This record gives sequence, structure tokens and C-alpha cells, in this order.
Amino acid sequence: MLARDAAFSEDKGIMSGMAAERGGLNVPLTRIMHQIWLERPDLQKSFPVTDPGGLRAFATWFVHSAKREYDLPSAAIAPVASKLEPSSRRTGPL
Repeated sequence: MLARDAAFSEDKGIMSGMAAERGGLNVPLTRIMHQIWLERPDLQKSFPVTDPGGLRAFATWFVHSAKREYDLPSAAIAPVASKLEPSSRRTGPL
């Protein structure tokens, strides 16, 4: 696995402590998502990722805003976008 691929993959270690709270929610928290979240107090306040609703909201923000704000390649966004249900996908930025 390339270092770049590792950065965009789901980090199961991060999620192990949150597994019970997730309640089977199938929204990944990738390493790059987690790093962005850790560096941004505004995101931490708006999207508590230990809560299933907060994680889903953060994933939606990531899909629609992180690419633009961080100039991320589509490879970083696609795994998360594919897990969001169509009802939670938006057509514009948050």
C-alpha cells in the first residue's frame, strides 16, 4: 500500500473506541478525515464524531467541503461518499 493510499484508508484503530456508539453506522472515518478533524476546533465543536449523527454530518461536510478546502484528490473523497446514503448527499457545499 502506498503512503498516500494509507492516508485515505479507514483507520479501524481510531474507530475501535467508538464502535459501540456507532451502532453499526456504516460511515468511515479515514485517517485524513481524522487528521483534519483533529486540527480544526470548529469541526470538533460542530461534528462530535463519537456520536453517530455527528460522524454522519462530518462525513457529509468532508465529501462536500474538504476537497475544495484542502485540494484533496477524488481518491480521498470517494470511499466516504460511497458510504453515505443518497438522502444525505448534497449537491453543493455546506
